[in-house]
Amino acid sequence: MRSPRKARSVKIVPIGLKRRRFLPRIILIIGRSWIEFRTQDQKPGSNRHGYIDRVAVAKRGTKMFKHALVTAVALASLFTIQPAQAAGPGGFARGLKTAPAVSYISEKRRTAAPFAHVMFCAQNPNECAARGGASEVSLSVFADKQLRAINASVNRTIRPVNDLPGQGDVWQVNVKSGDCEDFALTKRDHLIAMGWSPKALRIAIAKTPYGEGHAVLVVKTDHGDLVLDNRTNAIKTWKDTDLRWLMIQSGDNPRIWYEL
Repeated sequence: MRSPRKARSVKIVPIGLKRRRFLPRIILIIGRSWIEFRTQDQKPGSNRHGYIDRVAVAKRGTKMFKHALVTAVALASLFTIQPAQAAGPGGFARGLKTAPAVSYISEKRRTAAPFAHVMFCAQNPNECAARGGASEVSLSVFADKQLRAINASVNRTIRPVNDLPGQGDVWQVNVKSGDCEDFALTKRDHLIAMGWSPKALRIAIAKTPYGEGHAVLVVKTDHGDLVLDNRTNAIKTWKDTDLRWLMIQSGDNPRIWYEL
């Protein structure tokens, strides 16, 4: 009965170390090719009549030159290819991944503001005042936690209730019950109170897959435009939502709106 074979261990060598090992070998090949080329050039072959066969010399010279050129290209490729982030299959796979593309909402021409928002600004001028600050927020780990906490907290605190029939659309902030725009306005107000730039916080109007009008808060970050929606605690980029976009506030002046 044969004894079981021992498992062969596989040694993973970093890419940079492999280059250093191959470098002397490649330099030696180039050196030999050059010496051989010079030797053949000094001792050309001769034909049966004793004359120098210059065609054969030219062929050998061309062959030596091509050999040296291919070797030089191989050497150059070792230095131009960037190494993976880590050795081994896992590190190599991570090196092949590309960063996700950052996407922002593209505004079109200016349009009339929703009438309910005009009435809201008349009753709450401070909420609609043009303020300074950055138009884009750097989404650090701490900022990301704040954003998710506010979105979940407001979604949990406000009881979803539609406006009464015949009352029309009424926009309110910091209420105990309300509909989608009340959620969005309250989230914006809370984030501003925490030090977020008002210019990066915009209310947007869209339609759901069922054709219903819907308002959300759009936050402009270095990771793209992120959407805070009262229908879910998940924060998505504007392209990853199921909404059909209609209009959005200006970051410079909340009273100004643009088509999307």
